[in-house]
Amino acid sequence: MLLFIACDTNPKYESNLATAKKWVQAFEDGNVDLWKEAVSEDLQDVAPMYGMGTVDYETSLQVAEFYVQNYTDVKFNEAVWLPGIDTLTMKPDGSVRAYGRWSGKSLSTGREFSLMSYHNFDFEDDLYGFNAALNKIPTIPHTDSINESWLQAEVAIRSNHIVNRNNGKFSDEKIMKKILQDG
Repeated sequence: MLLFIACDTNPKYESNLATAKKWVQAFEDGNVDLWKEAVSEDLQDVAPMYGMGTVDYETSLQVAEFYVQNYTDVKFNEAVWLPGIDTLTMKPDGSVRAYGRWSGKSLSTGREFSLMSYHNFDFEDDLYGFNAALNKIPTIPHTDSINESWLQAEVAIRSNHIVNRNNGKFSDEKIMKKILQDG
């Protein structure tokens, strides 16, 4: 008996995986400039330091600088890289998940550390699938194209706030319903 299993893939996963690996490499190499290349200034990061919660780009940069300046021989060992999924559709969404063990040594104490870790890297170039939802609508009033409409809507959405992608507030059905209501 032969069993074939097909996996859905997201075309952006490979490039997003490369970006996530660049983020890890920044810590391994102690290279904050590489970290800056890998991270968007629109970043919303759950900081690893207890009690900090979600932080913006500048605060996350300070955390990265702290680790780079205070630890040496940093490695992300036993890494397992997996595609992430949209928790509503259960389909690959281009995000990247990583499991592994961080290790290294404190410069101030000389003590070595080893810490199991999980990372979830979300990428927002399609702001939670909004482009795909808008492209399902044949026409939008007051614009020549769907892309122009999206550019107008994107400015308004980004100026309001960016919502964590996994909080369940957005789905294709909800987006379409809202667009039609506001029509």
